[in-house]
Amino acid sequence: MEFLQDLGKKIGKAAKVVEGKSKELVEISKLNIEIGKQEAEINKLYSRIGRVFYQAYTKNENLDDDIQKLCDEVSGRLAKIEELKAKEVIILCIK
Repeated sequence: MEFLQDLGKKIGKAAKVVEGKSKELVEISKLNIEIGKQEAEINKLYSRIGRVFYQAYTKNENLDDDIQKLCDEVSGRLAKIEELKAKEVIILCIK
């Protein structure tokens, strides 16, 4: 009978560990999805930068302001990705 009680306790502990790891994986997956979204937006911005640059180049226009705004947005999104990656590290280190 004592064996069954010990077995029940061990199974309960194992279930709690599995539950905790599952939650951790869900959190990390959500962060990875957000990182992917940010990277996709950055790629769109790179494309826009190239298009704006080329259009201005072909028309001999000044493009500093337009390019600067797009580059600032890229920098902001890169910073967001670093924040998300830091959150992943925290999740992994805490648990």
